[in-house]
Amino acid sequence: MTENNNNENVPMIAKTLFGLEDILAKELQDLGAEEIETQNRVVTFSGDKKFLYKANVHLRTAGRILVPLSQFTISSKEDYYENVKKINWTDLFSNDNICD
Repeated sequence: MTENNNNENVPMIAKTLFGLEDILAKELQDLGAEEIETQNRVVTFSGDKKFLYKANVHLRTAGRILVPLSQFTISSKEDYYENVKKINWTDLFSNDNICD
């Protein structure tokens, strides 16, 4: 997660095994996730940083939880590298925001 307010909801992705998506969605709903959407082997949802930790501890059918750093559309390898270079990596991975 970025240096945004810890109470700000961000999109997240919970990965699971095929066939467990609905069970994972129910687990997320019971924990209080927002904007839950079931897809193939993943469930997307939103929550704040506190919810991210809560989900990591309590979810039983999720293999891992991902927090997207950025989102962009690409049509070539060059587009990909241009967009990745635009991400301010020092804001995401600096000594100042470890364990925020």
